[in-house]
Amino acid sequence: MKKIFINILMLISISMLITSCLKDEIVLDPSKTNNVIEFGNPSDIVSPEGATYYMYGPALEIKPEIDLVVPVSYSGTKTAPEKISVVVGVAPTSVITEYNTQQSTSFILLPSNLYTIVSTTAEIPS
Repeated sequence: MKKIFINILMLISISMLITSCLKDEIVLDPSKTNNVIEFGNPSDIVSPEGATYYMYGPALEIKPEIDLVVPVSYSGTKTAPEKISVVVGVAPTSVITEYNTQQSTSFILLPSNLYTIVSTTAEIPS
């Protein structure tokens, strides 16, 4: 029994020595990444993993009128090199159709008379 225990211990030691000698590269090197302009997540993503487009499912109170503020940010390891102007808008119906086809859903675009986009531009300072 003692001999089996010693053999197992040696096998484990050898396998640890062999694997510890590997020189792993850093999986995420911040200096090699690009910054992105993105929406601040208004809620949790409800799209399944691998979806081409992400869909958020904000929980909103049912009222005659609400304000939904969706921040725009410059995210990453670097600062913005200059002032960046961003234009936002409603996705074309082709995007919704593509999402519906990929996810077997049947979403429709909210009629434009039911919402108002107060500002379609945002500025990110340098």
